[in-house]
Amino acid sequence: MVTKRVFEVSGDQLDRLTQIAVEHSRLAAEYGRKDTSVERREEIIIRIKELRAERASLLQN
Repeated sequence: MVTKRVFEVSGDQLDRLTQIAVEHSRLAAEYGRKDTSVERREEIIIRIKELRAERASLLQN
């Protein structure tokens, strides 16, 4: 069984959610490159956690 959730968001919220998705995707791609340093990977993880928290906050409101 598939459960679907529908969220209503404003245009500004949708714009920010789109920006978050784009940045998250860019960071994930950077993380996966073999030439990405351990230090940078740690920074990426921190930033992705921040983006996830912001996304959750936007969707709760």
